[in-house]
Amino acid sequence: MFAVLFNFKVAYVYSFAWGMLIALAGNLATTALLTEDTPITHGAIYSMSLSLFVSSVAACIIGLLLENARREWEQEGSQRDDTVVLTYYRPRLMWLLFGIFLSGLAFALVVFITSRSA
Repeated sequence: MFAVLFNFKVAYVYSFAWGMLIALAGNLATTALLTEDTPITHGAIYSMSLSLFVSSVAACIIGLLLENARREWEQEGSQRDDTVVLTYYRPRLMWLLFGIFLSGLAFALVVFITSRSA
């Protein structure tokens, strides 16, 4: 599981997720600032925006750590083999950041679902 979630090819996915989540968080915050009538309360929109921002920061850090690990690995003259389980970063830190990434997404979804049903 670790090799699937944190390999060199997945770094691009985390970078893409970072860009998408930061744009969505900014869009939600701007919507709450500029719109008076929203079907969801402004507090719920700000909560979703903040949780998506936290999730995007975690995705950014994961992507940066993976890119840094790739750079160090290639500088040592290793063959370009993406299936190798990496030892250039700390697994516990990666799992913590991945947990923060998923928690931010889950919290935003829960806030959205509960605010729509209220």
